Amino acid sequence: MYNLLPLKAGYFNGYDPTIYPQIINEFATAAFRYGHTFITQDSHTADYNYRYSQSRSIDYYLFNNKAYLENMDSIVRGTLMDWSYAPTAQINTYMNNYLFNNIFYPGSKWSLAALNIQRGRDHGLPSYNKYRKLCGLNYANTFDDLNNIPRHIVNKLKTLYAHVDDIDAFTGMFSEYPLEGGMVGATAGCNLN
Repeated sequence: MYNLLPLKAGYFNGYDPTIYPQIINEFATAAFRYGHTFITQDSHTADYNYRYSQSRSIDYYLFNNKAYLENMDSIVRGTLMDWSYAPTAQINTYMNNYLFNNIFYPGSKWSLAALNIQRGRDHGLPSYNKYRKLCGLNYANTFDDLNNIPRHIVNKLKTLYAHVDDIDAFTGMFSEYPLEGGMVGATAGCNLN
């Protein structure tokens, strides 16, 4: 549809200098991070006949380059055999509590969710509620107005944020129910151009 397949020969001559080449800050800083919510707790490998051979915690693979050098084919086959990712408002335990565990200095632990939230703040993203309005959703005056977010998550948001206007863009975007047939909710799937 977009002619993105590689050419069999020659060079691409269709460059259009009139197309705006940048991406919007909201996408790069918050919405693009949706993939972080799809990282599983563990991953399987599979043999040449696509039978599971091993399951390991995802942290084994994240910072263990040797595992990829020795087992890349079996890791890819295992990934093909594993369950499909389902949209969720959570980041797995390892990514949320033990990211870069002891890599920079002993006892260092990071949270990918916290990094995503801080990135949004560093880039000056408005609150999630502003994006709701921009994307045609109701402006939430109270937490109870967040009708596109599961109630149990709204209850968690109430304990984390003093007011509905305080909800960070990343947090709100990935707390929503996904769009029908989609992997992200209304705000992450909204075209702000």
